[in-house]
Amino acid sequence: MTLISSRVYGNSAEVGGGINVRSDSCATLTFSTISNNSAKKYNGGGLIFRGDYLEVSDCKIIGNTTVLNGGGLCLYSSGFATIINCTLSGNQCGESYQGGGIYIYNSFSEITNTIFEGHDNYAIYESDSDLSNLSHCLFFNNPDGDSNGNFNAATNCVSGDPLFVDAANGDFHLQDGSAAIDCGTSISAPATDMDGVARPVDRYGVGYDGENEGYDIGAYECLFAGIIPDAPSDVAATSATTQSITWGWQDNSDNETGFTIYFTSGTELSWTVADTLTTNTTSWTTSSLAVNTQYTLGVRAFNNMGARYCAQGDGWTLALPPVAPTLSNPTPFSLDVTIGAGDGNPAYTKYAVYCDTMGLWAQANGTLGSSKVWQTAANWGTATISGLSGGTLHRIAVMARNGDGIESALGPAAEARTQMTLTYNAAPCGIIEGDAVQWIDYGGDGSPVTAVPVLGNFFVDWSDGLTTTTRVDTNITTNLNFTANFNPGVAWILCK
Repeated sequence: MTLISSRVYGNSAEVGGGINVRSDSCATLTFSTISNNSAKKYNGGGLIFRGDYLEVSDCKIIGNTTVLNGGGLCLYSSGFATIINCTLSGNQCGESYQGGGIYIYNSFSEITNTIFEGHDNYAIYESDSDLSNLSHCLFFNNPDGDSNGNFNAATNCVSGDPLFVDAANGDFHLQDGSAAIDCGTSISAPATDMDGVARPVDRYGVGYDGENEGYDIGAYECLFAGIIPDAPSDVAATSATTQSITWGWQDNSDNETGFTIYFTSGTELSWTVADTLTTNTTSWTTSSLAVNTQYTLGVRAFNNMGARYCAQGDGWTLALPPVAPTLSNPTPFSLDVTIGAGDGNPAYTKYAVYCDTMGLWAQANGTLGSSKVWQTAANWGTATISGLSGGTLHRIAVMARNGDGIESALGPAAEARTQMTLTYNAAPCGIIEGDAVQWIDYGGDGSPVTAVPVLGNFFVDWSDGLTTTTRVDTNITTNLNFTANFNPGVAWILCK
């Protein structure tokens, strides 16, 4: 198995949370990160090795956990393992077990130029004696001990703060004054560090000086302050359209030759160079992008001495304004609303529904309110918007927003009327036969109703002057209310 420039992150397994190399196997890991993996039942939070040969170089092994031995790595009854110029930080083994960083059992290993920081229950624990060699390693903040001492040889190791740039946010580059600077060895050291910077970057007067000296401990060489340009900061999208983003950053150096730009969709930065910019540049625009999509930009200042770490930021293109919704199924008090299809936005785009007539926004339960409610078109489905005025032409439009919460303009409105209400009442001494309350679509016709006197009384007329007892109202364009009037006959007393 060979892993180059890979990231093994957030995995979980009973044994070997990130990687499990079984017997009769070989593995090589270079320029890779193994982080935040966990072994839930046995050994090896980040990696367990039980094969014939393992080589790990220019790698970071960060924040892995196990319930047993070997939070970062477990070498268990294996052949031979070489670990060189790696950075191990914040790995944890089980509370009553050993080797927060590395646990070695019945295995031969060479561990060189490697940082061990922030481990519990010994940064390195070897259960057997005289099988492994430890050379030019740095130990810091391992409260239960750096190692249990069962090594064939442990030479030229140092203690001190590695001074990571920002370990809490995953930046394990070295700062000026790091105890790891120039304290490594050239023997078997990789030609470049994890960033591709050529080794060594020697600083005379620090660590070991002389021919073939000046190699730093860990996955990164520390670049000279004041010679290598300082990294940019505050990378962010400063403006966007539906298909472009303009980016800006703070230039923190005065000695760069230019800037290398890395650009990709999503949050995982691609290390393919997208552009190279001249000195003092602080913005860059890219176009022909996808609608409502997240992108990540990396900016690295460089000169002929090299470059520091890459500053990163992310941003979103805008969502397109929605098309008009579909309105259906009117009642006197509600309309069904469906977000219009085909607006060109991705399915995860969220929308808010606005009733222009009422000046209010649709809520998740279909009522109207003063605040916007954002849901995907799928989550809205066909929503019944209630609380509308009856017999009214309503205008309903939709707004979209992108993944960064930036809202589009309202799309075009769709129009539909709630139903008209026909109401027929009977004055004393009469009744209405037929549907006394009718809901009618705009321009539609009602059904027949008849005014019927009771107890010997007489029909007189309707309140609008119509004198026929039976009526059918047609072409209804507004709410109507009619009362049938009756004249008391001999049974007037009973009606009273």
